[in-house]
Amino acid sequence: MSPLIEFVGLVHAINMMTYWTYRLELSMIREDINVLQAIVDLDAPKIASETDSYRLASMIIRSTTYWLQLDDTGVSAYGCGLIFPYRVAWAWFARRPQLHGEEMSACRTVRMLMKTGTATTRLSELTMDQLYKPAPE
Repeated sequence: MSPLIEFVGLVHAINMMTYWTYRLELSMIREDINVLQAIVDLDAPKIASETDSYRLASMIIRSTTYWLQLDDTGVSAYGCGLIFPYRVAWAWFARRPQLHGEEMSACRTVRMLMKTGTATTRLSELTMDQLYKPAPE
C-alpha cells in the first residue's frame, strides 16, 4: 500500500490537489490524443504515458485521508479541494476498472465516508453530484 499524503495546512492542500487535478486532466486529454493518433498513424509518438496519469490519480486518492481528518471545513473548500479532484481521479481509474479495482474501491470508500460524514461533507458530495456529474460506477 502506498503511503498516505499529509499537507502542512489547508491552503497547501487545496493548491496541491488543484495542481494534481489539472495535470491529470491534461494527461487524460493527451491519452485520448494518443488513441486518436494511433488510429490515424500507427507510428505516432506517444505524448503522455498512463504512468503519469496513474501517479497523479494515486496522489489525489492518497491525499483524501488528510481531508477526511479535518475539522468541519467549508463546503467550497471540500468541493474544490477534495471532491472535484477525487472525482477526476476516479474517472481516470474508471477508464480501466479491470486494472484498477483496488483504486476504484478506495474511491467508493471515500464517497461513502463523505456521505456519512459531517453535514458539510454530505452537502459537498451532494452539490458535486448535482453540479458536476454523478460518481463513476
